[in-house]
Amino acid sequence: MKNDWNSLNAVDVPFGAKLWTKPKDLHGSNLFLFHGPNDKINTRGLLDVLAESLATNLPTRFVCLVPHQEILPSRFLEVAVLHQGTPLFGFHRDEKCLSNCSMSLILAANKESLQIDPINWERFVNRIHEWCDLISIPKLTDALFRERVTLRHPPRPLSKHPQSVTLNSTSLINFVTPSPQRNARKMSAQSRLVRASLLLK
Repeated sequence: MKNDWNSLNAVDVPFGAKLWTKPKDLHGSNLFLFHGPNDKINTRGLLDVLAESLATNLPTRFVCLVPHQEILPSRFLEVAVLHQGTPLFGFHRDEKCLSNCSMSLILAANKESLQIDPINWERFVNRIHEWCDLISIPKLTDALFRERVTLRHPPRPLSKHPQSVTLNSTSLINFVTPSPQRNARKMSAQSRLVRASLLLK
């Protein structure tokens, strides 16, 4: 289990969670968040809360993997669409490993983050296509990133959170799971996507 994780559920506090109760709790963060296709979460409500968290002078950025969204809040950009059948939950292509809906990989960042956080777009595109051929990049997104000048300095680490955030129906934001063995197979596939997503840093 990771030593530093957040949750909106007070019952997680005895397990070491820090409560996330206000958008300002995520100011200055650099996070990856995962919201699975079967999780009982209001995706739009989650994105609206994250949008509020961007209202700060601290560089703040979120890379989110959520069920496919047609409309996004301001300062959110869909960087890739993982189509139905993408092996998100394991190394194999059996039914249990495949996503049952399309997923959006979304970048949300304020201007302070865009000024200091480098994004190696060409490498990201190459790596994510190597991982799976069921992924498409929106043409507008690709054009926007290819006209940017790539920053050459090293990226900052994920803010206090070693690798990923898993969202589920019992705790809106979890950075660890109380049953790591039960979810090890699921997280192994997610960690590959996290590694590709970290190239957006």
